[in-house]
Amino acid sequence: MFPPEMLANVEAHHKLLRENPRQARIVPSHSLDWEGTQPAKLSEEQLAYVEHALRDNADARWTF
Repeated sequence: MFPPEMLANVEAHHKLLRENPRQARIVPSHSLDWEGTQPAKLSEEQLAYVEHALRDNADARWTF
């Protein structure tokens, strides 16, 4: 179901949670893409739709 390397990373993180919880909380923030690279594969049409929907509903209290 999941690639073996992904499962290995999850298992390693679970081990770190048990052994060093403080370090385990730091690790995820280092793996985030702070430059904003979009990992999803959305078409230009899909992006335009979302931008339009957000613009038209700027007064919404929250979005998903």
